[in-house]
Amino acid sequence: MMARVWEMEIRSFGSEVERPGHDTLAAWVSGRGCAAGDLITFMLEESLGCQHMLERPCAGGLFYGERIRGCITGIRDGVLEREPYADAGDVAMDASSITAHRKHAWVSLPAPSHLGVADGYFRDRDEFCGALCTLYARLLREMRDAGAGGHTLICDAACEAELESLSGKKIIFFLLTQTTESLSLLLEYQQEIAVFPDQLPLVWSLMEDYDIRKVIIMDPNPASIAMAMEYMDRDEIAAGGYCREECTDYWTGLRAGAVVRR
Repeated sequence: MMARVWEMEIRSFGSEVERPGHDTLAAWVSGRGCAAGDLITFMLEESLGCQHMLERPCAGGLFYGERIRGCITGIRDGVLEREPYADAGDVAMDASSITAHRKHAWVSLPAPSHLGVADGYFRDRDEFCGALCTLYARLLREMRDAGAGGHTLICDAACEAELESLSGKKIIFFLLTQTTESLSLLLEYQQEIAVFPDQLPLVWSLMEDYDIRKVIIMDPNPASIAMAMEYMDRDEIAAGGYCREECTDYWTGLRAGAVVRR
């Protein structure tokens, strides 16, 4: 009897990209004709290019925080010094550029608390966080209006003010640091959760208290897939990836490892 084969859906949470050399960037610029774009646009397209085999691609990563900081006026040397305003021109350009390569591709970027900007203006944590979230909401909406499918917000730990302001069907938070407390707070606001294999037991311990509709196992191994299948149906499980280096081989390996034969 032939084994049944299940190819898991793969969802990308972004790819980090090194800055290109001058010759590489010059060749890219010369090949664009009249199309707008700059270094960050190149890095976005580069991060997406090696994800052609994925069902749910996502351009960007933490490096895209540079673009967001550049779109917010009032920031100097990493410190907000005056009333901020968001200029969405460049992020809309980026969204148009990546969706020309892959329609409805998502974009990954740091959450407001992970942006690397200090408050030198409001002098109040809640006001500062609220202002950043308002600016993010505008910038992300402009990107979706320009064709982006949605956004992944990367952070070390969940911030309730961010979750309350930004969570929705088109935005998913991805925690780099996962604890019972951070996962619990996240599940107050979203029903899909990306989790590392060694943190899966934390998710199972929370299932009675939260409605978890999908678990996305980051870099899954056979043991973690088997464990997930004990608790959830196949359509409630996906494989996730977030590449930090060597991305072509990374995504190819993830695709090969997300095949289950039973």
